[in-house]
Amino acid sequence: MNITKENFFYQFKKDQASNDDIHKSMIEGTNIGGANFIILMCAIIIASVGLNMNATAVIIGAMLISPLMGPIITIGYSVGVYNLKLLKKAAIILSIEIIISLITATLYFMISPISSAGSEILSRTTPNIWDVLIAFFGGIAGIVGLTRKKPSIVVPGVAIATAIMPPLCTSGYGIATSNVKIFLGASYLFFINSFFIALATLIVIKFMRLPARNELEINEQKKLKRLIIISTIIVTIPSLISAFNMVNNSINNSNLSKFIQNEMPSEYVLNKSINSRDKTINLVTIGNTINKSEEKRLQKSLVNYNLSGYKLKVQQSTNDISNLKMYFDKIKNQESGFIGDLEINK
Repeated sequence: MNITKENFFYQFKKDQASNDDIHKSMIEGTNIGGANFIILMCAIIIASVGLNMNATAVIIGAMLISPLMGPIITIGYSVGVYNLKLLKKAAIILSIEIIISLITATLYFMISPISSAGSEILSRTTPNIWDVLIAFFGGIAGIVGLTRKKPSIVVPGVAIATAIMPPLCTSGYGIATSNVKIFLGASYLFFINSFFIALATLIVIKFMRLPARNELEINEQKKLKRLIIISTIIVTIPSLISAFNMVNNSINNSNLSKFIQNEMPSEYVLNKSINSRDKTINLVTIGNTINKSEEKRLQKSLVNYNLSGYKLKVQQSTNDISNLKMYFDKIKNQESGFIGDLEINK
């Protein structure tokens, strides 16, 4: 059977709910009363505890009970059908939810005895293009699931995959600890998730050819499309830059590890770092003294590992390492590894 555009559209529409049922479902997404605000506050506290304790399962549970997805999807739907009244209502509800979430998370982290940022918090401060893709395709799955005749379990899965709520909690942590970098990074991640879920919803609504709830003139429709395209580009650019930097850092770190393994086999490297901005490589070693000529050789060999242009800086310690050697000898059949924060290169 040949799959044509018409056949695909027919199969897609086959189990689709009626236009009125879809509209009612979107309206329900903005009917958030006092009970749902209490649920939201509880979910925020649970997620904040999970972030504080690096408990992934707790964070996932909190995302399942959070009502944040409703108004975000409704915003995309209302733009798609030109329902400005519903758009305004959804935007107000989402704004109230954001304020409640930030206040709740901030208060929690202000009284929490654990003030250090764990891995779960830090992982939500550097959004990149992959977060854009997750939010976009998650949004497509979410709106498709919501517009079917039979109830779907897709939306809870989308809430988990796109991780709408944890970035808001992380923003609260940034406020509580006066950490502007964490606050801005987490806030941008939340904005990315929300924006591209709404954008994906808008695109699917247009594909479904749902009837407009208000009529817009051709010029107004063109302005709206232009605004959406420009906004998408502006929102995406920082995530592309972040992704490029992340990939570049990963490649540089991998090259540096190969450099240490091949060029410094007899050295114990306690710490290594590579700074792409300053173009410097810092190594802290212990054991054999690296003289000037050896350091020059190492500097020249960087080009063989795609690290040309970087300045090698070696900080050395000539302390007695006999005890360390005895300890390292206990590790068998292992050319490199980690003991605590100590990297070993034999």
